[in-house]
Amino acid sequence: MSGDTRRFDVARWLASAPAVPATASLPAWIPLACAIVALAFAASLRDAQFFGEDELAVMQLASSLLDSLRRGDLARAAADLIRDNQPPLRHILAMPGVLMFGPTEVAPRAVPILLWAGCAAVIARMAGREGGPAAALLSGLLAASSGLFAIQAMGHAFSALTLALLLAMDRLAAQPSWSLAEPAEKRSYLVAGACIALGFCVFTSAIVVAAAFHGLHAAAALAAPERRTRVAAWLRLTLPFAAFYAAYYAVFVGLPAYMAATGAVPGPFGQYLQLLARGETAALNAASLSLNLQSLNGYVVPVAGIAWLAAGLVRQAARHRGILLTLLPYALVFSFYLRGNTEGHFPTYFAVVLPFGTVGVMRALGAIRPTLRHAAWAALPCVVAWSVTVHIVRYDESEWPQRLLDAAWGKVLWRNNLVRPVDALAGALRGGLSDEDRWVSLVDGALAMHYVRDSRFIDLPAAARRHMMDGCLPGETLDASVKAVVHWEALRFCAPWASRVQRFPGSTMVISWRAHD
Repeated sequence: MSGDTRRFDVARWLASAPAVPATASLPAWIPLACAIVALAFAASLRDAQFFGEDELAVMQLASSLLDSLRRGDLARAAADLIRDNQPPLRHILAMPGVLMFGPTEVAPRAVPILLWAGCAAVIARMAGREGGPAAALLSGLLAASSGLFAIQAMGHAFSALTLALLLAMDRLAAQPSWSLAEPAEKRSYLVAGACIALGFCVFTSAIVVAAAFHGLHAAAALAAPERRTRVAAWLRLTLPFAAFYAAYYAVFVGLPAYMAATGAVPGPFGQYLQLLARGETAALNAASLSLNLQSLNGYVVPVAGIAWLAAGLVRQAARHRGILLTLLPYALVFSFYLRGNTEGHFPTYFAVVLPFGTVGVMRALGAIRPTLRHAAWAALPCVVAWSVTVHIVRYDESEWPQRLLDAAWGKVLWRNNLVRPVDALAGALRGGLSDEDRWVSLVDGALAMHYVRDSRFIDLPAAARRHMMDGCLPGETLDASVKAVVHWEALRFCAPWASRVQRFPGSTMVISWRAHD
């Protein structure tokens, strides 16, 4: 018995600080105002041009799901979700926007924009819990007016994952659940676990957060004096989550893997293929960390974003070790192991750390001199100016402030405020091609999938893809019916092929027209 009383209390260590319920004195207008500001900034995405194929793939599957539901074909809807390489909730979230707006730029972004506004409100509430109204307002406005919307509010629905993690951590901050000793702690465990599971259904990378969350509770139960009772409670509460994750992987990974292994399909597909692709590029590295820090300079503001991250980590280590250790594996995996587009995932981690960072910065400045804590507000106009300049003002390729971003050691995954002459390019193709002519595109897939939806488009032949070397295209591998190739200006043909190159002001996209035989 005496040994049990001396046992290290893991649950208390993880909580680090007593439960702090939502501050009753926090005016309701603060989260609401932050949400409205977030909507105003994110609304700039409503007609921003599509880049690449990802958002369009989401919109197309959402349209297919709606069509299946209208016809009552649930089997086809389920098959579509299993065949796709992304989690199902991402496409389901796009369905309301597609239903309301049709196949437009705003359609896959409508719900993510609203969810990002919710993120700003929760960020304000979390900061207000520990730092009071001033910290709540500053933290919420920093999130709302920053360029984070440029990645969070797009059709990929990063904002859904971010909101799910914010709600989970908000619950843990208000009512730590690490000991699972009281009914309130058990309810908190279930709510936080359910939020993380919802985030997982948008981005399966949240499995890292889920594993840390449930694993830390298991460690606390094993170290508790009443170990048998606590472990039994943990098993009882965790079983539904374990069953959910097992069923998910069985359907969306196991079934495609089984079908590929038995020859029922030609090869891997769906989320199984996505998992294999991620695994092929994953390796220990530090390059991803560099890209992630550059993304904070690009999406928030140079220097201040990284400073807020550091302050948030220190604050979590001092007051919320359980939250720190629940989220940290996600940051480590995307900073030192996975490669490719990690700078799109890292802003989610930053957004969840942001409220802790705001409180940490204000407390650190206040420790020097009480009135100095208000100096933290100096970051807000810098964030607003950066967001407007880099993410909202519309530019063509020759105007886009890439030099400013490079000078600030910043990086963004997509230049959402870049305006390309897609209408002029589409008009040129329609006017220059006969019914028998064909064209191929070497620029991003959005052109052929959305802006020039033309039956005369064909994919670049496999022979041409195999033989493209040193940035030149072997024209002799193109079928005789191919009259036009859309490509970036830097690309050259290995041998003379084009009779003329059609250029468009402010863009490096060109059309090479085939020479007459």
